[in-house]
Amino acid sequence: MDKGLEISFQIASGNEDHELVQALADLTGHDLSGEFNINWRIFKVKLEDKRFFKILYSGPKINGFHPHNMKKIQDYFDSISKMSYDEVMGRYKKLLDDGSIKPIPIKEIEESYDLWQDKIWQYI
Repeated sequence: MDKGLEISFQIASGNEDHELVQALADLTGHDLSGEFNINWRIFKVKLEDKRFFKILYSGPKINGFHPHNMKKIQDYFDSISKMSYDEVMGRYKKLLDDGSIKPIPIKEIEESYDLWQDKIWQYI
């Protein structure tokens, strides 16, 4: 992704908890939207026999020219991900109930390995 920030991760329990993934993505986007005019998309990725999630954050101030903004989003996402499940879901459901957050749907996609794009080829 040339423009924006891509965060890829798996749920630690191995569980595919879509609600938690959506909460993490939406809370981060919601909380930083005023500062960065941020947009985001959530993907469940199938890569051969592996499954993981990707969140893509984009906006006019989220690109290679603003690495400090990208780091701020990553750090904020990490801080929310370290909260307990009940804290995250409680806060998320409260914002859903009062209409402050509109959930972004999770889109399922399939990827394949592209060895020609692997950075190892730059060193050969």
